[in-house]
Amino acid sequence: MEKEPLDDKLIRYLEGDLSKQEAEELETSLKQDDETKQDLEDFETLFKDLDSLNVTETPTSVDKVFYEALETEEQKAKGKTISFKAYWKIGGQVAAAIILFVFGMQFNSSTSDSPTGDWEQNFVQLSEEMKETKKLLILNMLKAPSASDRIQAVSYANELPEEVSEIVMALISSVRYDQNPNVRQNSAYALQRFGYDSRVQKALTEALDEEHDVSVQFALIEILSQWKVKTALPRMRELMQDKEGHPLLIDKAAEGVGLML
Repeated sequence: MEKEPLDDKLIRYLEGDLSKQEAEELETSLKQDDETKQDLEDFETLFKDLDSLNVTETPTSVDKVFYEALETEEQKAKGKTISFKAYWKIGGQVAAAIILFVFGMQFNSSTSDSPTGDWEQNFVQLSEEMKETKKLLILNMLKAPSASDRIQAVSYANELPEEVSEIVMALISSVRYDQNPNVRQNSAYALQRFGYDSRVQKALTEALDEEHDVSVQFALIEILSQWKVKTALPRMRELMQDKEGHPLLIDKAAEGVGLML
C-alpha cells in the first residue's frame, strides 16, 4: 500500500480523522522531529486564519466560473506530485490574495447594485494575482537547497503559456551556475522554446563552452543545433574531434555540426 503523504496525515490529525493508533504514532513522531512539529504548527495557523474569515455566499454565476477553473487546474495536476512545503514558502502572498479577494467581495456585495459583475471582475483580479504568485513560487523554488525542488520549479516554468522575462533569466542562471547537472539539463530544455530570444541563444552557447557534464552537453548541442546557432560551431567541432570524449557525445556533436553546415 502506498504510504500516505505526511502533509495529508497532519491535516487529518487536525481534523480528528486519524485512528487512535495513527494519532499516537504521529504524536510520538512530533516529539522527535522538530521539522514535522513546525509543519503541524503552520497548518494550525492556516486553519485558524481561515476560520476567522467571515465569508459571504457567492453568486451562482461566480461559483460556475470558479469551479470550471478549478476543474481545469485539477486536470493539469493529474499524475503530478506537488510539494506542500514548496507552496508554503510563499504562503503569505497566497493568503493575502485570498483575504483581499474575500473582503473585496464582502464590500462589493453590500455597496454595489450589480454584485454579480463585481464578483466576476474581482475573480479575474484574483486570477492575475495568482499568476504573479505562481511566478514568485517558481523563482523561489529555483533557489531551493533541494535539487528535486529546483527541478520541480523548472517543470512548472515549462508549463507557463507565455514568456516571463524574470523566469527566463532565472532559468539561464540555472543552466550556467546550478551545481546539479540534472537541474542544468532540465533548465536548458525548458529554454528550448525561446530560441527566438538572442539572450537565450548567447547564454546556452556560453554554457556549452563551459559545461563538462556529458548529459548537459548533449542537451545543449541538441538545442543549439536545432536553432542553428553558428556561434556554437567551434565548441561542437572541439567535442566532435575529442578522441577521449564520450562516443555518444562525439556523434551528437558531429550531427549538430552537420545540421548547421
